[in-house]
Amino acid sequence: MVTTEKHLCETATGCQGAGDFREWAKQQGYPFCEVYDWTSSAGDWSFIVSKDEETWYPMFQENAYPAGRGFNRTIDESQPMDGTPEEVFEFLAARRLDFLESCVVKATETGEAMTLLRQDDTMIAVETASAIVDFADILEATKVVLDNSSGAPWDNCDGFDHKVEIARHSTERNLSEMQGYCYYNDWREYIVITLLDNEDYGIFDWQRSRGATRQVAREAVAAERKRTLAQLVKWYSNGWQWYGVRCDFDVLGQDFGASIWCIDDDEYARREVVNEIADEVADQLEKAGFTVTDRPNRSDYPDREAKQQRIRHNLNIQNWVE
Repeated sequence: MVTTEKHLCETATGCQGAGDFREWAKQQGYPFCEVYDWTSSAGDWSFIVSKDEETWYPMFQENAYPAGRGFNRTIDESQPMDGTPEEVFEFLAARRLDFLESCVVKATETGEAMTLLRQDDTMIAVETASAIVDFADILEATKVVLDNSSGAPWDNCDGFDHKVEIARHSTERNLSEMQGYCYYNDWREYIVITLLDNEDYGIFDWQRSRGATRQVAREAVAAERKRTLAQLVKWYSNGWQWYGVRCDFDVLGQDFGASIWCIDDDEYARREVVNEIADEVADQLEKAGFTVTDRPNRSDYPDREAKQQRIRHNLNIQNWVE
């Protein structure tokens, strides 16, 4: 088995596309590419590229996470460097040392500071921040907010398929006595809600498989249809409210964040989801090189996909399941 450089790069970082830098450079018209620094486990690497192996330019690769997927790459054509790759590397190493020595910053009590320095004809602003982040600060940035864009609950939860029609009174039937009769403020009309014919939500077969008689199974179906219709009437009559939990955490202009939506219980969101979203942002910070202190141990929490599924379907827990 032949292991390619691209495969090694993607294995080392765990990021697909990390090893595409040579191909990308060729697409920009630079067929020659040499690695200067690829020690970052996130794939934030630097290179020198050339069209003729005589004049070289810096090229940078930056992981797009958390704003997106893949990598952002740029070539700085304002800094040409002549020589062999070894000579260019020596020049960059010397310039980097001079730059770092001039960037010694005395941090303030908050761990943040700003220094201005001059290099040739350019003024450079160097901003620093503490590499230590308290988990309490992440929690403070995590908020429960109203979610007004997730749509109607019957569109987000299984088992609530139904039909709606404007109530038309007649002498043949008294609509006001129907369970699905209610006033829908959005339409400013009285409506009648009906469930789909023969919809049993799988209850009949479930009951029968556990030894219930046909009569008992049919009664269980009828009870569930009544409960479902009552819930729909409640939503149409009184409305509903979804909530979301989001965290936007900024360090030196870099955004770290996470969110989850379509939660029907704000107390549940505050009690559990806030901590989980904050924990997810803490993961992002640690992957970026920060140290998060006083972080609770939440290894027993379900993964993000399972959590999303649970929240989006938490209204669909059937009463008949034991």
